[in-house]
Amino acid sequence: MWSTPDAEAEWSRMGETFVDQRDTAIPARLDPTDPQFTALHTSATNALQQGGAQAELSLSPIDTDACQYGRDYRTGDTVTVTTTAGTDLTYPVREVHLTDTAETSTVQATVGTEAATQTPALYGQVRRLWQAVHKLNTRY
Repeated sequence: MWSTPDAEAEWSRMGETFVDQRDTAIPARLDPTDPQFTALHTSATNALQQGGAQAELSLSPIDTDACQYGRDYRTGDTVTVTTTAGTDLTYPVREVHLTDTAETSTVQATVGTEAATQTPALYGQVRRLWQAVHKLNTRY
């Protein structure tokens, strides 16, 4: 069993998860020189990182006459956003939602860290399920 004592102390909680390692033999030694121990440690570390705290930043820039999506920047471009507090933040444009009706057209860009998205969490869950099935299929 591996844990992150700092996170447990910070959140005053302990979470558990099961990582399927049926393909890894029981380690003969509990030290990094044993390949089975190393495989278990790597899986545990990955599970702790995936389940750990996630920080994200998502900003929605407003198009003006001076700066507009499609003319001045596009998806994937790195842009600098100045917040109302006067702080400059530089991140890539992650996604853009375009809405066009008879009355108006709107552009809503998402700028931020890799985790920043307006896309439903369902896509992340599907991605995790695909990875789990892929691991099971390629195990042997």
